[in-house]
Amino acid sequence: MDLGDWDPAEAANLFAGTNVSAIVLEVPDDVFEVSTIGFWGVTTPTDAGGRRQINRCAHPLINTIFHPDDSDLASDYNTTQPGQDRESYGPRVRELVTAAVAAMGTAADPADYARQVSEAIFPDVLRYEIGTRANFGSANRNGRALQQCAPEVMFAL
Repeated sequence: MDLGDWDPAEAANLFAGTNVSAIVLEVPDDVFEVSTIGFWGVTTPTDAGGRRQINRCAHPLINTIFHPDDSDLASDYNTTQPGQDRESYGPRVRELVTAAVAAMGTAADPADYARQVSEAIFPDVLRYEIGTRANFGSANRNGRALQQCAPEVMFAL
């Protein structure tokens, strides 16, 4: 991917003018019989075609950041399971991150940085260690507190 003509001053806010809502589920720690849980959500509307998965998310913005102009790949991503992520989407993410990091000169080894990003976000399951403080940061993610700005973290990666 050639980013030579990219101008950060011409970047656009994809979320401008939209209304973003959230569903929050709070579950007591003692309900779980394990020390770490992983979760992700799906959208499965019911219509004339029946119930089917049309969207999924755990880490925010993965599809938006890595598949914005490729509707077929974005649609495929939304209908697959997280267990397929590393094999199916890891190569593309590594390629895009390597190109961006190399163009910006933000890491000594762009390919290794891209590998680390891919391993951090795939499979796209948000993990949380029961009984600990939630934190969604660039260095580590342990669940996500409501007040944390997750989009900034994802764009920083």
